[in-house]
Order: sequence, then C-alpha cells, then structure tokens
Amino acid sequence: MPQLGRTRKTIGESHAMQAGFVTIILMVGLLCACKSEMTKIPPADVPIFGAKRLIAREYGPGGYKLTYSSTTEMEQVMEFYKQQMVLFHWELTAGVEDQAKGHMFYYKKKRRLLNLHFIARDEGIGCRFIIAETGG
Repeated sequence: MPQLGRTRKTIGESHAMQAGFVTIILMVGLLCACKSEMTKIPPADVPIFGAKRLIAREYGPGGYKLTYSSTTEMEQVMEFYKQQMVLFHWELTAGVEDQAKGHMFYYKKKRRLLNLHFIARDEGIGCRFIIAETGG
C-alpha cells in the first residue's frame, strides 16, 4: 500500500510537470507569434525603395517607425514614393516641402496614417527617409 500512495504522488507530480511544460510551450509560441508579427513590418501595402539600408527600427503601441539611408538622390526616392503610394491605394492628405528641414508627406488609408519624411544627407550624396505608421 505505501507504494500506491507514492505512485499517486508521482502521478500528481507528473501532471504538474506536464502543465508547466505546456505553459512554457504556450509562452514560447506567443513570443514567436509576436516576433513574426514584427517581421511583417512594414506591411505588404507599404512600398519600400530598393536601394537603401535600414539604420533604425522602432515599434510602439499601434505603430512603427523605420529609418533608412540611401545613396540615391532624394528627388528620385521621393518620386518613387509619389508613384508607388498611389498604386498601393494610399491617399495623399498633406505635404510640406522645406529644403532646410526636409520634405514630409502624409497619407491615409482606411483607419491608418502614414508619414514619409525625406532628408538630404549632409554629405550631399543621397538621403535618409523615414516611414512611420500609426492607426487612425
């Protein structure tokens, strides 16, 4: 009989270990899901200029901000976005062109807001551009 009690305790311990193991698997799954969501940034309907290098990435509640550097002239990068945003059904709501501070364009699509900011590089070759999106 003493062995039976021991067996029940072992079975109870086994169930606790299994429950702990399942909890760990679920937590890892959630972390992986969160990470895979981050890899979807930017979404497929936000065009990304080809000749660029990602230099900063920020995520926050309801949005993200990506900063790129390119050796392509700013005017050429801006022209790419002017054409591509229309193809991806983004509506231009405002634009500010200021040589000293850079050029900013604001787009909307359903309940989303997207900001494009273009800044000429100090070296005079290429530009930096920032893509920031928030919910509307």
